[in-house]
Amino acid sequence: MLASVGHRVPDLAPGIGAEFKGFFRVKDMCYVAKGHPLLGRKCTMEDLIDMYVVNSVPLGKEFSKILTVSGVKNIPEEKFPENPKYWSNSLVTCIDMVKRTGGFTVFPLDMADSLDELGLQPLDLDDGFDMEEVGVYVLTERRNEPEVKDLVRRISASAERYKATRKDQYPSK
Repeated sequence: MLASVGHRVPDLAPGIGAEFKGFFRVKDMCYVAKGHPLLGRKCTMEDLIDMYVVNSVPLGKEFSKILTVSGVKNIPEEKFPENPKYWSNSLVTCIDMVKRTGGFTVFPLDMADSLDELGLQPLDLDDGFDMEEVGVYVLTERRNEPEVKDLVRRISASAERYKATRKDQYPSK
């Protein structure tokens, strides 16, 4: 891995050997398949209690060595300790699992249009997620390699272009 784009991991263990460069902040949303019974009405996290959780980041104890607190922040583990959980690092697989299980997944609101094209829609939650920073992680030991520098430069330039043209979905409080 040369670089990884995603949310800042707030509980990443110090000294893990990765550096984060932030781009912008996003608000995560819970997405379900089109036609799901929770769509079209206001819901709460409690409405999700019995649903399958499909995540695009690793879940489980095998990753506890790189986190200072067990669990993954973008799925509120304390609210869903008994929910069946699945994960895949493939967006297409996550979407397929959401559709097949009737479950939900969590992605930024910025992805709503793209996910809609793939058959997922955001729930209207009255309680949800805090704003999170998105950026790129780079392995510290490889950050000065020319191909890594070039990759991070291209990702950063793309993020800046997106940031300049993105919809204003996050009103100031």
